[in-house]
Amino acid sequence: MGPGKGFGEGLSGVYFGTGRRYALTVGSGLQGMNDVRIIVVLPDGKWRENLPGRGLETDIAADRRDFGDSWGVWTASGGVVTATTQNDRVVLDAQSWTKLSPIDGLRTDGIFAREDVLGQWGGSPEPELMFCDDGTFEDRSGLLNMVGTTMDFDGVPKHLSEQQETYVLRPGDGTYEFRNFTLVLRFSDGRVRRISVYALPNDNLKRPKRLVLGSSGLVRK
Repeated sequence: MGPGKGFGEGLSGVYFGTGRRYALTVGSGLQGMNDVRIIVVLPDGKWRENLPGRGLETDIAADRRDFGDSWGVWTASGGVVTATTQNDRVVLDAQSWTKLSPIDGLRTDGIFAREDVLGQWGGSPEPELMFCDDGTFEDRSGLLNMVGTTMDFDGVPKHLSEQQETYVLRPGDGTYEFRNFTLVLRFSDGRVRRISVYALPNDNLKRPKRLVLGSSGLVRK
């Protein structure tokens, strides 16, 4: 479980960068937009596009088998990492990429909500994730269902009925732990959920204003 010994040392680690993407849009033609990219560089010469859904608190060997298209190899030369796969080539350098600092062991307090839909809930309660500095959390109105899937849970089969999925994804509370770019949630009813997480570059790592949890950006309210 996890990225292995030596991860984070030297050139290995999790890198944050942005790239320019162009897409055709109705009425506006070709539009340019910035995409956030995450790359995981392991000490053994392997790299991965994006964090696994469960963060790095996962079986890396199994992830390589199941998501082989996301993995490539890298070599170091003159302080520059050149990562290549069959269809992609990525050069990481100090100008374009930032090595993310881990937030292992973080204890914080505050309420987080999805930034892209903040305040757009009308008369309905806004989905929120509340952290307390004693290591407990509360999922309010199902925010966690908006950032992950049933595959985030330990011991849950790949295929569930709609009723089973609703039961697994029900909101709850329990204790939390930040470890290996993973938010580990241990619900009071026994469920365990692992979702990828990182704090943005230049944020206050002891009290981050924003967290990227799964595929969504959360902001402190």
